[in-house]
Amino acid sequence: MALCGAAHADGTWSVGAAALVTPDPYIGYKSKVWPVPMLGYEGDSFYFRGLSAGYYLWNDATDKLSLTAFYSPLHFRAKDSDDARLKKLDNRNATLMAGVSWQHDMADFGALRMILAGDTLDNSNGITWDNGWLYRYTLSRWLITPALGIQWNSANHNNYYYGVSSDESRRSGLSTWDAGSSWNTYRDWETDRKSTRLNSSHLKLSRMPSSA
Repeated sequence: MALCGAAHADGTWSVGAAALVTPDPYIGYKSKVWPVPMLGYEGDSFYFRGLSAGYYLWNDATDKLSLTAFYSPLHFRAKDSDDARLKKLDNRNATLMAGVSWQHDMADFGALRMILAGDTLDNSNGITWDNGWLYRYTLSRWLITPALGIQWNSANHNNYYYGVSSDESRRSGLSTWDAGSSWNTYRDWETDRKSTRLNSSHLKLSRMPSSA
């Protein structure tokens, strides 16, 4: 349930909740759902939206270009797997991604969004390139934004999260696996309810892209 937020003279605040859903990419691992509090702020120069934040290099009614950083919760804990072989693999850690974000508003045809980001914590040293189409429509006091997208993940990203190294292969009995780069589709759903002109509540459901 989303909650009403407070206002700031120079921007818009929102408070709410989100659910991040990831499919099961590992044997013996169940799909994960993470509830996430969503504290948001939208200003002329700066924004933060739950797990992401950014600084606008360009911000007008049609185009928004920003430097962005966001938390990527994708991870693997060997002890949580029901498969005896996967229990012998190394853990994979969540990370902080940073890069560039661009969004282009096409009025009645929705908006295009692109985010190019890389791992900043020396976990995977990988790169992701997200391309999405969003369409906003209003229903009474609700602003609803479904989205469809495709994301490219680099070989470094995929090998860290999904590959099997030679050391892991010797310990676990699994064959070595070079995951390579990949393209993956995803869908997204975002709902905002305006309480006043400057205040809004927020609910978001995302299904994170999976990789081979």
